[in-house]
Amino acid sequence: MSRDAAAAIYYEEEWVDDRKEEVKRSEEWMASSNAEREFYRLCAWWELDTRSEPSIAKIIAHPAYREIVALGRAVLPLILVQFQVRPNHWHTALSEITGADPVPADHAGDLAAMAKDWLKWAAENSGTF
Repeated sequence: MSRDAAAAIYYEEEWVDDRKEEVKRSEEWMASSNAEREFYRLCAWWELDTRSEPSIAKIIAHPAYREIVALGRAVLPLILVQFQVRPNHWHTALSEITGADPVPADHAGDLAAMAKDWLKWAAENSGTF
């Protein structure tokens, strides 16, 4: 095999590897994009259905909330943003997904304080999710 033919094969294989990597990145982006769309769809459904619900047990048992939890770590950053922008009952979802509970007992029920506790936890543990 000539040197030029060998070089052409090498560059062709390199080109194919580059395209495979591009496809992989594209698939990852699509998966995260789909998870994000699904999160916001579920979030809107949950907030609409539970806006006047006084029972926290019913709020966190809502099917949309349970589906959000099932999305797992992929939606942690989205939950944290929601918690920061509009504090709501995200503590349980965050605890179930991460296994953590950074909220001290004296902050229980104070959604703004709980949000700050979770955001602090996220900053300290950003490499783990």
